[in-house]
Amino acid sequence: MTDQGFGPPGWQPLGYESPGTDLPFKKWRTGSTVFGTIAIVIGASSGCLGLFIPLAMLAPQPRGQNPGTMVSGTLLYLVVAGSLIWLGIGAIQMRRWVRPLVLTL
Repeated sequence: MTDQGFGPPGWQPLGYESPGTDLPFKKWRTGSTVFGTIAIVIGASSGCLGLFIPLAMLAPQPRGQNPGTMVSGTLLYLVVAGSLIWLGIGAIQMRRWVRPLVLTL
């Protein structure tokens, strides 16, 4: 009786070496970098607008203007800025979760 190791006859263990660098999405690197850069620029401009909204509160207000509207607008700008910058960094780093989020948004 010969010792063939574990498993059925003809079975070979899997190798532990890492897979080759030939990834199927390697050609997407340029597009992902461009999208990430654009998303970061738009997010940064949105963040700047969100930071400048409190300066608009110093200007004379028309009657009936609710300060809560400006506060909610500021929060919206800052949330959009954070989201776009986060997606842009993930896109430049070629993270797996970026594509489904971008398609969802």
